[in-house]
Amino acid sequence: MILAFKTQNTYDTGDSIQHYLCSRYALAHPELFLDSWAKPLFVLLTVLPSQAGFVGIMLFQCLVAALSAHLAFRVAVQLRMPAPWLAVPFTYAAPDYFLMQFSGLTEPLFGLVLILGVALAAHNRVGWSALVLSWLPFVRAEGFVLLIVWVVYLLVSRNMRWLAMLAIGFSVYSVAGWLAFDELGWVFGRNAYRGGQSSYGHGNWFDYIVHLQGWLGWALLPLFVAGMVWGAVAWLRPAWRHRPAQWTTELLLVYGSIVAYITAHSTFWALGIFKSYGMTRVLAALTPLAAIVAISGLAVLTGWLKRPEVRQRVQIALVAVVLIYPLTGLNLALRWRRDFGPQGELVLNHQVADWIHHNYPAGPPALVTTMPALHFVLGTDPFANYIHRFDVVAAQQPLPAGTVLVWDSRIAVVDDGVTLTQLRSNPQYALKWQRGIPRNLTKPHANDSTHVAVFVQRP
Repeated sequence: MILAFKTQNTYDTGDSIQHYLCSRYALAHPELFLDSWAKPLFVLLTVLPSQAGFVGIMLFQCLVAALSAHLAFRVAVQLRMPAPWLAVPFTYAAPDYFLMQFSGLTEPLFGLVLILGVALAAHNRVGWSALVLSWLPFVRAEGFVLLIVWVVYLLVSRNMRWLAMLAIGFSVYSVAGWLAFDELGWVFGRNAYRGGQSSYGHGNWFDYIVHLQGWLGWALLPLFVAGMVWGAVAWLRPAWRHRPAQWTTELLLVYGSIVAYITAHSTFWALGIFKSYGMTRVLAALTPLAAIVAISGLAVLTGWLKRPEVRQRVQIALVAVVLIYPLTGLNLALRWRRDFGPQGELVLNHQVADWIHHNYPAGPPALVTTMPALHFVLGTDPFANYIHRFDVVAAQQPLPAGTVLVWDSRIAVVDDGVTLTQLRSNPQYALKWQRGIPRNLTKPHANDSTHVAVFVQRP
């Protein structure tokens, strides 16, 4: 939590900040409580912490991570795993997950709801487990995929009487949307990810698999892979079917959820559907489950050692590597300047904000931008009537004279399809200021920069 007050980083300057803005301004714009992209349950739980600023939502995320690690430990204890306490440090040892504590992203809360559902099932509170999971799709849309896993679990464990509990969250939010929008089927009808091909393109079926190290880091990855291999072998062992707790809870809910989640994302990205961007960061939602799998992996990798004292020493050495590696600054480890220092895009947006404050002390008559970071820096409400995205430019909608248009080379182009050439060639807009900056300030010569240009609508 100390880092929440020290860091100058927001993990990223896109979704992380946008989710924070949705929560912060939800009280002024109640429709955000039922916004598919903002994630209704996430907004509901973070609306109050976000009123304290970005540090408020970071403290919320730190609490979420701590609860998730504790629940992973409780699951490991219930499954009689060796050294169950390792679930806690293993959860924090995943670099990407650790950094998400200092973001506004939804993956940590998704992971908490998921591991809570698993923990309740492991403690034989099956009905409560189903009830908790029913809310998962309203933290992240992938929750609908995991509801299928829970349906299989309830059928296999002969707990069919709890199937209806999986519909509670959907039913409550459907009724809420019906009252707000007069649309009972709003959950799907207003889904932010509906539609055909994604504008982000598509990738390889195995992109998520070959980039697992970006999520777990090089030290934790071998333990996770060994644990997953063990899980695959266990699926084929009939003896496991005579151990109901392990068969249904560990193999179906822990391993089954991981496989279902990664398979779903791989499919979406390979087919270019549901607006998949192919970002491996989404895997961080599985981190508490991955910590449990890594404990099994540690046992697998050291189980061949016959002498107990030797096995213990090797296990201690492996655990030490997992815990120390994130602090080394090596490849895929944490680095202070890069991960906790200011991002290039935030620095650039501060420069843009200075220009706006200097030229428009009372604020511009209207503002067009796709950058959440600019609203974050300016302290403006991105959902106010005078704020627009670049889709108004693409649609050639009229704007009042003096409107400030802040174009960026990433979101404005990819999401709204407006290029710098289009703006420069349009006589309605006067170019006033432009600048570029490396996104990673620790690598100023890297070929990864952001360019921002400020235009003003002519009279």
